[in-house]
Amino acid sequence: MTKLLSALFMIAASLAGIAVAQTPAQPKAVQPKTAQPKATQPKTAPTSAPLKIGVVRTRGLLLASLDGKKAVATMNASLDARKKDLERRKIAITDLQLRLDLGKDTMSPEVKADLTRTIDQQTRDQNRLVDDMQAEMTQEQQRIFTLLGEKLAQVIRKYALANGYTAVVDGSSAGVVYASNTFDITAEIASLFDKSPSALPGAAPAKPASAAKK
Repeated sequence: MTKLLSALFMIAASLAGIAVAQTPAQPKAVQPKTAQPKATQPKTAPTSAPLKIGVVRTRGLLLASLDGKKAVATMNASLDARKKDLERRKIAITDLQLRLDLGKDTMSPEVKADLTRTIDQQTRDQNRLVDDMQAEMTQEQQRIFTLLGEKLAQVIRKYALANGYTAVVDGSSAGVVYASNTFDITAEIASLFDKSPSALPGAAPAKPASAAKK
């Protein structure tokens, strides 16, 4: 809030400076030799334009948008397919471990060693797949929110210019301590955002379980 007030103060000071610079000097009274001077009307100084601040609460706006819902659905579908494959692998490892536990007294050392190596390898593969899935989902989230954020910035800029806003701030930001609902334009921005072309034309389809890494 302090940064916002400082920015507004700087804008107001700048506008005030322009107004003062543009104020014409007052004319001096003319003393004619043969006639009384007429009263002159001083020109009024130009007034600076009033500040117009808008507030957009972006938290929740993107996820509630059509693009946001589309992105979440796509990511969930991909995540569900990957999770099913990981669950099958986990069950297979559990079955191998049960075989080893039940046969530890009857299996030959070679068979037990081979079974142990298989369990260890499949466990490493399982853990690697989990790490890969988490990394890919994080990367995809960043890609989606970058696209949605760029689109949102364009929508806000266009709306602000068309409606004469001096500045638009994010009401969800930790730097905004208070913002009156009088200045809230979230609904207008959300409507324009949904009406604008989708920011996700190339959303990746869900990966089938058979396509998961082995």
